[in-house]
Amino acid sequence: MSTRQDELHNIEQWSLANNLKLNRLKSLEIVFVDNRRKHEKFADIKRVDSVNIPGLTVTNTLTMNEHVDRILREIVLSQCLR
Repeated sequence: MSTRQDELHNIEQWSLANNLKLNRLKSLEIVFVDNRRKHEKFADIKRVDSVNIPGLTVTNTLTMNEHVDRILREIVLSQCLR
């Protein structure tokens, strides 16, 4: 079984093999787990509860609430600006 550091090393190696560089300052970690369990964190990578991918908000609990709220706010703002 590999450790988290092993997995990060594998990601860095894959990045280098594909002419990419992993920028740890711009990297985010999102853990899709039961919130009742504790998980170790990387010291140099920020852990977040949600990530915005163009057009989609993904949360660590895989709920759609944050995504739907963001879309509804955008709709209301677009209607107010007309």
